[in-house]
Amino acid sequence: MKIIAWLAFADFSVGKVDKASLSDQVLMELFTEGILNREEWCDNTGETLDISEWVGVSLNDSGNVVEIEWTWHDLIGNVDFHWLPLHVKSCSLHGNQLRGSANLNHLPDSHEKLDLSRNAFSGEISLCYLPQQMNFLNLAENVFCGTLSLVKLPESLSELYLGKNSFHGSVCLTQLPPNLTVLDLSENKLSGPIDMTSLPAKLSHLYLNDNFFSGMTDFTHLPKSLSNLSLSCTKLEGTLNVLPKNYWEFVVHGSSIEKREVSDE
Repeated sequence: MKIIAWLAFADFSVGKVDKASLSDQVLMELFTEGILNREEWCDNTGETLDISEWVGVSLNDSGNVVEIEWTWHDLIGNVDFHWLPLHVKSCSLHGNQLRGSANLNHLPDSHEKLDLSRNAFSGEISLCYLPQQMNFLNLAENVFCGTLSLVKLPESLSELYLGKNSFHGSVCLTQLPPNLTVLDLSENKLSGPIDMTSLPAKLSHLYLNDNFFSGMTDFTHLPKSLSNLSLSCTKLEGTLNVLPKNYWEFVVHGSSIEKREVSDE
């Protein structure tokens, strides 16, 4: 690996390494240092290829990495998001065998899309310091745990998928980003009452099913844009008035919610 000599002399303690001073080649090798099956990035002698030859990596005209597309690559091991190159806007690691923690507090400022779904990432996750330009985040189908804070998400965020993990505790839905269209919190261990009176006006898909949410809930202020709502397999109560066009897309089975069809006149 090209960075072995550099690693021997580098001091990784806080403040000792200026990420901006490192080439994208070095950053990518540091980012993938923990991946065990690196064969597709190496030549037949085992030497790491130049990043311009890495499968699934796109560069801009200046030679900077702007996109990483490693969906269903059977990658095994872990990655360190601290070393993600500064110009990367999109990174998809969907459908691999990656594990370990995922610290998202130092993603590049320009980062817009991150997909880590269908892996084995674990541990607690902070969503309070995401890049302000991020519009898509998918952490579904991992083994993340801990509580969730949704009150400091970037205003640009449009889609957020956190389903099929082990998050627990209560969640606040009254300070979500104004541009959010999709929120998936399904199949976790979330609990307590939920306030659905101040959801974003653009929200179209909301999945809260298969959690431990409970209590009487006010459904009279749902956004008009909402076309898909799943509250099934919860302990929520209340009356949900549904237009005919949305009747089958508003799912409440396994809860104590009464669904009533109402006229759209």
